[in-house]
Amino acid sequence: MKKSHLTLILIFIAASLLISACTGGAGAASSWPGLTIDMEREQAYVAFGPQVYAVNLGNGTEKWRAPVEPDNQVTFFAVPALTDDGQLVAASYDGNLYSINPENGQLNWVFEDGGNRFVAGPLADGEQIFAPSTDNSLYTLTTAGDLVWSFETDDILWSTPVTDGETVYQPGMDHRVYALDAESGELIWKTDKLGGSIAGTPALSPDGLLFVGTFGNELLALDTNRSGEIVWRMPASAWVYSGPTQDGDTLYVGDLDGAFYAVEGPTGGIKWRIQPDPEDKRAITDNPLVLGDTVYFTSESGALFAVERENGDPKWSKQIDGRLYAGPKSAGETIIIAPIDTDELLIALDENGNQKWVFVPEN
Repeated sequence: MKKSHLTLILIFIAASLLISACTGGAGAASSWPGLTIDMEREQAYVAFGPQVYAVNLGNGTEKWRAPVEPDNQVTFFAVPALTDDGQLVAASYDGNLYSINPENGQLNWVFEDGGNRFVAGPLADGEQIFAPSTDNSLYTLTTAGDLVWSFETDDILWSTPVTDGETVYQPGMDHRVYALDAESGELIWKTDKLGGSIAGTPALSPDGLLFVGTFGNELLALDTNRSGEIVWRMPASAWVYSGPTQDGDTLYVGDLDGAFYAVEGPTGGIKWRIQPDPEDKRAITDNPLVLGDTVYFTSESGALFAVERENGDPKWSKQIDGRLYAGPKSAGETIIIAPIDTDELLIALDENGNQKWVFVPEN
């Protein structure tokens, strides 16, 4: 394992959990912020440390924080999920799920039956909430917080699943992907071992191709209509920690060596590859953002890159203090990034990289 890979995982989770990435276990919490954009309410929600913050997208002011008084037993960092009925569901490292009213930060309910810590964010789809846990299980709840079913895999779960409304696809650190009936939780199929653990959320195409990045230095396409049969493998130069972002027939994804790829979805052919960050700590750990003719992605070194969608040619880059592990998010014409190791919890930029506002939580 490369030293840079080990350093990254230690930032994300304790060394004991890294060592157990293929055998199970748990450790102490340490990660980067989970960021969700709510255009309807013109708010960003950032989960980090003992609280979740709601921030005004227009000027960066705090609207509320939950809980109001921090609880040292509660640690947030997974990306919160907005439900169709107007809840914000945040997963905590204490093994609980918290439903928060996005209007005022008040608590709706708490799901306390998770068997271990939540590292990945939940998925909200219709009247169901899917929450993967480090106790190896995927929990499915109603929007009232009641357990519907759970399914146990062979190892811990770091990845948020995806669904087409009928089937839920859950990747695991056991190198497999599980296809489950969304209503009952029954196993439809599971893949053979794919050559590496899967920590990122996959992308699902309309024709049933599931694209997953692995710690086996690959991006894979699986045919969900053929029990997860591998359609193609694209080799990368290092671990592919995140899932890809899909834009039409093209996938955009980075790896932990700082290489960034545009990949043909149907074939796995590489359209272009760049490695723009000259720094040693240049890992790309989260999904890129595609807006118009531009692709935006972050690097561990604290750089935000904007490149041409068609050929990867550079448009601009911006270096900030701190490090960037979370990917950029779109809020209309504003791009939001969430650094660590700096006072700013959120930074808002326009599409040319000019700063619009910053959010620094008051003590």
